[in-house]
Amino acid sequence: MPRDHATVNYGMVADNDYRSLPSPAQLLYINMWVAAGISYCGVRDWRPSRISGWTEDTTTADVLAAGDCLRARHFIVTDDDTEEALVRSWVRFDGVMRKPRLAISFVSAYYETASSTLRKVIVHEAKKLQRNEPELPCWSDPRVISVLEQESCSAKDLPPVSDPFEPGFAPGLEQTLHRVSTGVSTARTPSPTPTPLTPAPSGSPEVADEQDAPTPSAPAKKSGKKKSATPLGDDWRPTEDHLTRCIDRGLDPALELEKFRAHAEANDRRQVSWNAAFTQWLLTARPPQGGTVHPIRQGDLLPDADGNLVLPPLPAKTPWG
Repeated sequence: MPRDHATVNYGMVADNDYRSLPSPAQLLYINMWVAAGISYCGVRDWRPSRISGWTEDTTTADVLAAGDCLRARHFIVTDDDTEEALVRSWVRFDGVMRKPRLAISFVSAYYETASSTLRKVIVHEAKKLQRNEPELPCWSDPRVISVLEQESCSAKDLPPVSDPFEPGFAPGLEQTLHRVSTGVSTARTPSPTPTPLTPAPSGSPEVADEQDAPTPSAPAKKSGKKKSATPLGDDWRPTEDHLTRCIDRGLDPALELEKFRAHAEANDRRQVSWNAAFTQWLLTARPPQGGTVHPIRQGDLLPDADGNLVLPPLPAKTPWG
């Protein structure tokens, strides 16, 4: 059941962890908190391409970068398969459990959550609140007790996510980080109008402005032009490192690639480095439950003409080339 209003606790914005967030992540977090559609247990739709429409100058890539930052720092938990996101501290800061009727709405929202991962984290957060505020009357309600008896999991125990705003880490996010550091949107800033050149006097050789002419000992200036983000092309293929990661984590490489492509197309994603984006995808991927992983082992890699190990041929109809 979605909320028709939101309660913003001053303690949330005074929290040191919140204040340490980069501004794009803070904006996304606040918008996820107050935008219509959040449930009584803090779950809302996770569709980055639609979320980007909340702010006029925000792109889908911006949402994904800020979302990765919030996930890495445990502010939110997302499930790409069910397209749901949990604002982790919602139960603690919103005060929903302090009102018996809303506590029952919390129970209903819990059972309406499709993601099993999000449900586990919701139970964990409710149990934390119970330890901190044991006097609340809702804890004696059988319906609330039934939720607390469900399986729980801390967000910090989930597979780690790389934070794109950490120093030294920026795979595929050069444009986003440039906007963060300069306050200028490189994707939307029009090119400056070129300054017309003053004609050289008749009979004189045309020379550049003295300030622009590099000295013989000075290195040439870098253009500073950023590589453009592009959609996922049909000819893109994972690397040997990606396959190794799948083997190490018990993942089905063909299945993960198929899910990765479907997610990129459904959300109209753009990336500067699709190799880095797929690496991030595998960091949060979970082994299939009861499924069959394609029987590829590290020793099955075959050398090519140059001696490099490459992927062996896979069965027909697999997207892994």
